[in-house]
Amino acid sequence: MKKALILGCSHSVGAEMRDEPGLRFDNSIHALDYELAHCYPAQIAQALGYMPINRGISGGSNDAMFRLFLEETLTPNDIVIACWTGVN
Repeated sequence: MKKALILGCSHSVGAEMRDEPGLRFDNSIHALDYELAHCYPAQIAQALGYMPINRGISGGSNDAMFRLFLEETLTPNDIVIACWTGVN
C-alpha cells in the first residue's frame, strides 16, 4: 500500500485531541493511538488512499523532521505531509 509519511510538531500528532468531550481512554497508549489515527494529516492521507505513518513529534523542529525523513524508506508512489514547526 502507498504510504504517507507525516512529519511535524504537535499539530501533526493531534496533540490534546484526547481531551475532547466524551472521549475516555484506559491508558495513555490508547489515547496516543487515537490522536495519531484521527489527526488532520492522517485523515488527509486516508482520504487520498494512503496508509499514514505518523512520525511527528510534539515540540519537534524542522531539523528533527529532516532527520526522520532521511530514516524512512519511501518509494516513488509515497507522499510526505509536512506540518509546520515554526519559523526557526
